[in-house]
Amino acid sequence: MKLFTSGVLLSAVLLFSCQSRSKDPAYGPPDVVVREWQRLVDNNHFKEAMKMSTAVTRERLDAYARAFEGEKAEVSTKFVSISCREEGNEAFCKCVMQAESGAGTYEDEVHLLKQDDRWLIEMEGFVEEGEDMEPGSEESKGDL
Repeated sequence: MKLFTSGVLLSAVLLFSCQSRSKDPAYGPPDVVVREWQRLVDNNHFKEAMKMSTAVTRERLDAYARAFEGEKAEVSTKFVSISCREEGNEAFCKCVMQAESGAGTYEDEVHLLKQDDRWLIEMEGFVEEGEDMEPGSEESKGDL
């Protein structure tokens, strides 16, 4: 009887654990992770977004958190479409988003890495508008 009770208890714990994971967007497919991560960043919830980010991306989010500390979030990204392709432990999501003004759409590609059964946003190699690139780098050559 004791063995049966232990087995039932273990099954209940595993079932609860699996259900909790399935409801957590951090354990979702790449498109769900991208939408949730962007929602968190839009609302200046950088610490929560860090849980869905690689080490490189966490460093960038930490800088954002310091820069926007105490400021009210004023961004709301509206996704028109997301199309993701998975290649092993990497995913690439092409996103079409609506400009806040409603004046048009723009595209971006998000890179994700799979670590410990979770898709994480990877911003290594990401160059933000206004940032300087190293002279002679492959990225800067395309602009010549």
